[in-house]
Amino acid sequence: MPAYDGHDVELFRALADESDDYVAIWDSEDRLVYGNPRVLGSGVDPCLDQWEFLVGRLGEDQVAAIRASLERSGRWSGELTARGTEHHPLHFDCFRITHPATGEHLGTGWIGEDVTKVRSVRAALRTVSADLKQFQALVEASPDFIAISDLEGRIRYLNPAGRRMVGRAADEDVAGTTMAAYLTPEGLAQAERVEQPAVLSWGHWEGESTLRARSGAEVPVSVSSFVVKDVETGEPFALATKQRNITERLAAERAVRRLSDERQALLTRLVDAQDAERSRIAADVHDDSVQVLAAVDLRLGMLKRKLAERAPDLLAEVESLEATVSSATGRLRALLFDLEPPDLAAGLGGALEHAAEEMFAATDIDWYVESGDEPPAPQSTRAVAYRVAKEAMTNARKHANAHTVRIAVDGCDGGLQIRVVDDGIGLGTRQFTAPGHRGLRTMHDRATLAGGTFSARSSGPSGTTVELWLPRT
Repeated sequence: MPAYDGHDVELFRALADESDDYVAIWDSEDRLVYGNPRVLGSGVDPCLDQWEFLVGRLGEDQVAAIRASLERSGRWSGELTARGTEHHPLHFDCFRITHPATGEHLGTGWIGEDVTKVRSVRAALRTVSADLKQFQALVEASPDFIAISDLEGRIRYLNPAGRRMVGRAADEDVAGTTMAAYLTPEGLAQAERVEQPAVLSWGHWEGESTLRARSGAEVPVSVSSFVVKDVETGEPFALATKQRNITERLAAERAVRRLSDERQALLTRLVDAQDAERSRIAADVHDDSVQVLAAVDLRLGMLKRKLAERAPDLLAEVESLEATVSSATGRLRALLFDLEPPDLAAGLGGALEHAAEEMFAATDIDWYVESGDEPPAPQSTRAVAYRVAKEAMTNARKHANAHTVRIAVDGCDGGLQIRVVDDGIGLGTRQFTAPGHRGLRTMHDRATLAGGTFSARSSGPSGTTVELWLPRT
């Protein structure tokens, strides 16, 4: 048995003095013979008997249990918190000290550790465990295909919905398989060419692909794949992918495209029919009404010359008739201009510039046409835009008492936008359904039929802004 000298005792004391634990030794008469700085700093009175001190801190029942354990087995271990204080909980190991040779009882040793941090760690672990269980429940209940693989691409986890999507049994072992087993040839080619390089370079990738079930059925999916990294080191340790079945979405998109194509075809037929009807009416007016009025005007001129010699007192009435006929002819010619199909060969901006030049030629209105990035659109869509813009210009000329009219053509939100702004008297309380304002209702209906939007509002204290937006298709 080794012998211990004074040097060994000093080494023990130095070690205990530097320890973060509580270290104390009471002799056989229960007097404190050593307490390291943690013990002495906790308020231990070295003059008190060991058990007298502990009863004051812990209570008689707990001290009795400790003494009984020491008498029975020579040891006691447990957590203690001094009553009536806010001291941290401590875990103590208490043991009887005996002479190694004679077995003589020499005293009692206490070594205690503050377990506040341990409890905090345990609480944190319980929280993490609860969070992991919630996350697992979320993943297990998700309707999406969710898989986790190692950095070599070997599957380590596939959730129930993912298994159902690719025709794998709930208890089937998929560990070690790769995504290649669940993709169509086209999906695999895209994964190797696009997805994997993006994930490795940028840490994530989003797009669309196609899964292949064991039965051979193909499942279109939207894909979100990313690298999983260690939260502390930032080092990647796994790959994850979430893939959602988009079969219904694609079917809905096809239905929307089909309806859009049908609406566009209907709009084209309607615009063509309107233009044909306008051309027929214009031809009838030009070949019939305008020619008749021209003949009447010619005969009135002849009558006027005869009356100048025979009945000069009737000249005033004839001149009044001439003015009436001339006014009617002018209105019919304006109608012919309105009925004229638009010439969109030079673009919508060019057609509106030509219309504005004709419409405002005999007025004091200053007008401007601004053409921005006009997107390509079907002829029928541009024809509707032209008709609405022209109607807005007509309203500005006839009703607004405007000095300036600005027409802007541009692309916006994937469609065609027209804005007509004047500085006239504004709309006031006029509504689409108000009597005498069929123009506003007609513009609104044209826009709705073409799948677009229309608004007309006063621009501040005066003026009106008409806005039209039409989809390109």
